[in-house]
Amino acid sequence: MITQDYMQDKADDINNLYSNLQNEIFNRIIFYLRDSNYKNVGKDNVLSWQIEQLSKMGMLNSDVVKMLSQVTGVAEKKIKSMIVDDGITIQDEMTAQLVGMTHKSNVKPDNEQLLNGLLQQTYSNLNNVVNQSLISRNAEDNGALRAYQDIVNKSTVETITGLKTHEQAILDNVQKWVDSGLKTNLVDKAGHRWSLEGYSRMVINSTAHSTFNQVRMSTMSEFEVTLASMSSHAASRPACAPIQGMIVNTVPRTDKHFNPRYPTIYDHGYGYAWGTQGANCKHELYPYIEGVNTNPFHHPNTKKAIKNGKIQQKQRGLERLVRQDKKMIAYAESQGDEFGVSHYKSLLSGHRAKIREIVKDHDFLHRDYSREKVITKVDKHIMPDAKNAVFHKEKLTKYALDPTAIKSGGASKAKVFQSALGYNLNNYTDLMDKVYNGVTKYEAIPQNDTEHGQKYRINMPIKGPNGNTRSVRTAWIKDPKNGELRLTSIFVNHRKKG
Repeated sequence: MITQDYMQDKADDINNLYSNLQNEIFNRIIFYLRDSNYKNVGKDNVLSWQIEQLSKMGMLNSDVVKMLSQVTGVAEKKIKSMIVDDGITIQDEMTAQLVGMTHKSNVKPDNEQLLNGLLQQTYSNLNNVVNQSLISRNAEDNGALRAYQDIVNKSTVETITGLKTHEQAILDNVQKWVDSGLKTNLVDKAGHRWSLEGYSRMVINSTAHSTFNQVRMSTMSEFEVTLASMSSHAASRPACAPIQGMIVNTVPRTDKHFNPRYPTIYDHGYGYAWGTQGANCKHELYPYIEGVNTNPFHHPNTKKAIKNGKIQQKQRGLERLVRQDKKMIAYAESQGDEFGVSHYKSLLSGHRAKIREIVKDHDFLHRDYSREKVITKVDKHIMPDAKNAVFHKEKLTKYALDPTAIKSGGASKAKVFQSALGYNLNNYTDLMDKVYNGVTKYEAIPQNDTEHGQKYRINMPIKGPNGNTRSVRTAWIKDPKNGELRLTSIFVNHRKKG
């Protein structure tokens, strides 16, 4: 039997597509920025760097359109399955229940028009706001280009004024955008500009909820059953609290089937986002016929339910913060930013502790880890043929970890590896293993393509034997003659904080 939880699971699956799309767009923005060798940019050449980066906006736009096309194709199939296929199943299940209650076996509900309307409205909402905010070539109307342009321009200003190093300016400005999310062109009455992920999530969740409830109510209407038992919860929004757990009319007062003995959902915001059956409302309506079945629910104290609802919203707010912390940790890890990883892990720990505390203090709450889950897997532009990369141990034993390799410069690197991470000639195999693992995990930044082969750079956070985690920079080259992809350099990355 299809339930609201089942429909929400279907919605979450679709929501993850748009969440991943935003992650992939940010990774593409980072790819173009890091490809510019921005760490070597300063006051004297930052303006030429700015011109060069802004000239890449056309390529970024083409990449985003391709990503959007792929996601849209998959999303539309899943949306159709959730609305049409599941909608028909909901109709059939409700019909079987109502036939048993009314004995009207000749009633044949047809919700095809309702379901097609929901389907087209959902497609239209996503296209008009999400898609149109990503396909325009005008940076003013394109969320991805707007973010990229803002990062480039603000980083340029901060470098010229000496406020930050260029590297730190880039990292900080990208971080701000990752934190806030890509923006659509939709601005609500309060002046709030919706994010791509936030808007798509709202549309998909509302569609799942509407499909479940509207099909059930439409089917009930076909059987002329206009009363329902409304489920009850310990925590409730103000619109639902006065009538939850009670028998309610599913028609307005003006309807000929209205029963004055019971309240109507139309007096409690039905049809509005804030009202009963509105956005994020989890109350269900079950068909009720006087003298045939009974109401299995109870009516909680209205004031207490509303108070509990406010407490529950605090938990939801903390869950959103946990999801955001996890996204920022994933971003920091992809950049080899050990300071950022440590900072956001500390925030994550604090927010999780607050959730544990609020759940412990209120017995009507429970910990739902699915609401704290976030999809952070993205296409990080892994180095081609990374799984076959070659790491000759001599790069460590005779160079980067060799304290006697003074002439080649290896001695100074060995000193840093020892002090920063605790690596030396006695434990070099552990470092090799972690580098091999990182090669297939972290983003590769293409460098010069010379006659000697295509070069790549990968920064990877590595935890050493002494318990410290530092960013280790590795350099690679793909030999054009034999196709071998091998490591050419490795050292502890000294990134200055801006």
